[in-house]
Amino acid sequence: LWPSDATKVVTFAPGEAVDAIRAAMAAAGAGIIGRYSSCSFGLEGTGTFVPEAGSAPVSGNHGVLSRETETRFEMIAPAGRVDAVVTALVAAHPYDEPAYDVVPTRSNAGFVGRVGRTETTAAGLADLVTERLGVAPKVAGSGFVGRVVVVPGSGGSFIDAAAVTADALVTGDVTHHRARAALDRGLIVLDPGHIATERPGVRSLYASVSAVVGEADTVDLTDVPVSPWEDR
Repeated sequence: LWPSDATKVVTFAPGEAVDAIRAAMAAAGAGIIGRYSSCSFGLEGTGTFVPEAGSAPVSGNHGVLSRETETRFEMIAPAGRVDAVVTALVAAHPYDEPAYDVVPTRSNAGFVGRVGRTETTAAGLADLVTERLGVAPKVAGSGFVGRVVVVPGSGGSFIDAAAVTADALVTGDVTHHRARAALDRGLIVLDPGHIATERPGVRSLYASVSAVVGEADTVDLTDVPVSPWEDR
């Protein structure tokens, strides 16, 4: 399961220029997949162009159709880094007018959630969620649960993907209409809330930071109330 805020940046360049372009794009934030950096893909093909008056072609002659061996080269990038990545691409590219595409994508944007196995019922899973998160979830649906998808925060948009993968989804902020859609897909939904589903991850992050810099230099904010809603 993944979010949809990633893009793929594609360009076309002479093969000998690809290493420099990759390095520039990676330095700007592209090509990160999990614990790997500088991830890219290249495929050789033939590009055509006619250099018009005023252009400064690396190869070819003005007014004549040129056929050049080029590499189609691509890297993924967070949506928020696209401008920086494209700027780096253009600066490192040998062409005076480099062609590039920016394509929205849902692949390898940083995986969200987990899929696990169990043998219980919706009621049994609700009891486990209450025990582990300290909050009794709202439950839509009933029946046997063999595979569970867990998505922290607001995961209602993952219902279609979860329905293909598992019997139940544990997440927060599920709306009435999304819950109905889940039931129509045969998916059980347990919603203990946005904050409750994110707390374990925040505590794990705090523990990791503390292990690196020491507890004396960290401030534990994992139990600070962050809900925008007020009790009346």
